[in-house]
Amino acid sequence: MAFPRFLRPLTPRQLLALDGVGALVSAAGLGLLARFEAALGWPPAVLYGLLPVALSFAAYSLSCCWLVRTDARSCLRIIAGANLAYCVLTIGLLLHLWPRLTALGVLYAALEVPVILVLVRAEWRASRRG
Repeated sequence: MAFPRFLRPLTPRQLLALDGVGALVSAAGLGLLARFEAALGWPPAVLYGLLPVALSFAAYSLSCCWLVRTDARSCLRIIAGANLAYCVLTIGLLLHLWPRLTALGVLYAALEVPVILVLVRAEWRASRRG
C-alpha cells in the first residue's frame, strides 16, 4: 500500500486533530448507516455499538491535540493501537456478518478499513520520529 505523501509532513498534533475529526465523521456515518439496514445488511445494533467507540476515539484524539503541549507522540501510539484494534474488530464483524451483508455493506468496510490503516501508519511513523 503506497503511503500518501500529504500525510508525511504532518506533526503529531495535526495527526491527532485529523484522527479526531475522522472519528467524528465515522461516528456520524455509523449513525446514518444504521438507518439503512436493508441496503447494507449491517444490523443497526452493531453500527450503534461501534458509535460510542468512534466517539471515544474522537474525544481522546482531540483532547490530546488540545491539551498535550509537550510531546504528543505517546498519544499517537495509543490512538494508533486503538485504531488498529478497531480495524481488526471491523474485519471480524465483516467476516461474521458476511452472509447477510450486501455489496454496499461490504463496500463500507472495504473503504473504511484501508483509510484507517493509512492513518495508523502515519501516526506510528510520526510517533517514532525524534
